[in-house]
This record gives sequence, C-alpha cells and structure tokens, in this order.
Amino acid sequence: MWVVYALFKKMSTVIFVKSADFQLPYFCGIMSITVVSQDCYPTKETGNPYMLNWTELESACRSCQKCALCETRHNVVFGEGNRDAEVMFIGEGPGEQEDLTGHPFVGRAGQFLDDMLSIIDLDRSQYFIGNVVKCRPPQNRDPLNVEMDACIGYLRNQVALIRPKIIVCLGRIAATRLIREDFKITKEHGQWFDRAGVHMMAIYHPSALLRDPRKRPESFEDLKKLQAKIREVCTHTG
Repeated sequence: MWVVYALFKKMSTVIFVKSADFQLPYFCGIMSITVVSQDCYPTKETGNPYMLNWTELESACRSCQKCALCETRHNVVFGEGNRDAEVMFIGEGPGEQEDLTGHPFVGRAGQFLDDMLSIIDLDRSQYFIGNVVKCRPPQNRDPLNVEMDACIGYLRNQVALIRPKIIVCLGRIAATRLIREDFKITKEHGQWFDRAGVHMMAIYHPSALLRDPRKRPESFEDLKKLQAKIREVCTHTG
C-alpha cells in the first residue's frame, strides 16, 4: 500500500494522509506531492509529523505560542462553519471584535460580508470561514511574514480536512499568500485560478468596501461569478 504525503513550502513540517482519504493535492498549489511507502506513514508513537484531526488541531491552535501574537491576543480565532463545506472564505487575520469573542468576522466587516453573501443565498451554515493568522495583529496591522509562516500550517490542515471545491480569499494579503505572491487585488479580483483542482478567487476584503463604497459594484459582479461557479461545481451549496 502507498501513502501520499504533502510537503509544504515555507514550512518545516510535513502533513501526511492516507491515500484512501486523499483526493486532491491540497493545499492549492502551495505544496508538492510525493509518494512514499507505507513504512513512512507517521504515528504519534514515533513522534514524526502527522495530520491532526479536528479536535487535535483546534487544541494545538488554541495553545499556540509560535509567534509574538500569542502575547497580545485575548482569544485564538480558530475559524468556524460547516466542516463539510464545499466553499471556504479566508481572510488575513482577526480584528478587535474577533479577538474579543473568538469568532471570525463578527465586527462591522463581518456583518457586511454576511449581507454580501446573502445576495447569492449563502449563509454561515453552508461554508467555513477563517484567516491566515489565528491571532489579532496589534492595532489591526497587516500580519508579518514571520507570523503567517508560523500560523499557516493550521490553515493548511483545515483545508486538508475540509477539502473544499472553492476557496475565496478575502483581500490582498490572503490572496498574495494563497494564490500568488505578486497578486494584484485591484486588477485580478474576481478572476478564477485553478490550484490542484481547487477553484480559487479573491475579492475585496469587506473592510475595504466599507472604506470605499465605490468598489461595491465590482464586488457585486465578483459575487455573481462566485454564485455561477458554485452552481457549476458544488453539489450541496447554495
């Protein structure tokens, strides 16, 4: 029997999964795939890296001290929603309200995002939503590369467990981390990118739309593209 394992770039650990449970080379073009014999399959007993289940992953994330954000957070914002979702939304990091409550996208931007997605008949029971970093950067500054590097493994594990058909990046930072390093949100929002069989798109972050309402008509068109893609590739969403 063979085992497929995913070796992620910019990450010192390796996530392993059994071939029977592994349909696509997640995570979305950020990893390469290698096939090894079952003898290399990791276990807790050997101390080698292994893919965490939901309970293990959330426990590890909530106790994380891999970067300095752990010193200023009130709560880890693990992410939440449908764990069998076909669609994932990924932002850059928690804001003030998210840090205080431990829930993603619950401030003004999150409420606006809920209103946006209701236009295409999506609610939080249908998708999973989270962030690249799970702790709030002070004063809502952009997450540093060292912080994203420390935290990205949790998101990769979430994606591997959920196996979404569609990933929507909310804003520039998530898009440059997950789609392409030189991604230009003003020029490439609403465009589809295929990463290892996963359909990926970036839209403006809802906070950007609150700051600049002139971008809202473009975002409405992006939502209609998302709705069309959901109808095309999803079986139990929308």
